[in-house]
Order: sequence, then C-alpha cells, then structure tokens
Amino acid sequence: MNPPDPFLTSLYDQIEASSAHGSALLAADGRQVRGPITMAEAEPWTVDLIAAMSRHRRDGTLRCCVHVTGIQPAAILAEQPDVILCWECYRASTATRVCLSCGRFAGSASRFGGVEESVRGIGLLYSRMLCMPCVRPASPGGTFGSG
Repeated sequence: MNPPDPFLTSLYDQIEASSAHGSALLAADGRQVRGPITMAEAEPWTVDLIAAMSRHRRDGTLRCCVHVTGIQPAAILAEQPDVILCWECYRASTATRVCLSCGRFAGSASRFGGVEESVRGIGLLYSRMLCMPCVRPASPGGTFGSG
C-alpha cells in the first residue's frame, strides 16, 4: 500500500478545518449545527441536496459565488443546489430564503420567520429553511421571526 500523499492529507485537513470553522461561526450566533455527518446519517433532504449538487457538478452547472476564492467556510442551500456560497453571501441570504417544503417566504425578514436546519458535511455546510407551518413538531422553536 502506498503511503498517503502529504499534499492531499494537508488539503483534506484544510477543507475539514474550514467546515469546522463555519460550524463554530454559527454556534457563536447560538445556532445549532449537526455533524459532521456521513451519508448513512443524513436525513432525506440532505441526501437530496448532495445528489442535486453532484448532478450540477457532473453536468458543469455547479457554480461558486464570486467570493469563493479558496478553501474557506462555505454553504449550499437546499433550495439552490447549484451555487456554493461564501460565508458572507450565505449569511446575507438568510433574510430572503424560502421554505423547502412549500416555497413560502421563511427567512429572517418574513413576518413569522422560520427554522433553519444546518448540517456540517465534509467541506460544506448544508442548509434548508422551513416556514413555521411546515416545521415538524419535534423541531425547536423558530430560528428567526416571532414563530
């Protein structure tokens, strides 16, 4: 067996560290992030998001926002699986996000707000937003708004 490539080991370590840093940034805001997770542990919405992102990567339509210039905290939204967002663009999107289940406005600027679920994957934060009527009963109170 060949020894591990030091460059790849370093690269994977940096990617993992950027994902951990993104999770820490959310935790500093008092928000919960699950993970890191494996595909076996992923909920169906996360599996669907990863599959959609992979399709976009294969067919050449996966894009990064213009601010993604290297290994850094980044996110991909379940409602927009063709764009990897830098941390600032991800945070800015919070106000105008829509519910993944019904398409209603559920971001922090909406009247009743919603619940964001965030999962730490390898190298990316996966995120979905649900409006208050679509939130499962077991979910915590609203992430945003008065809901």
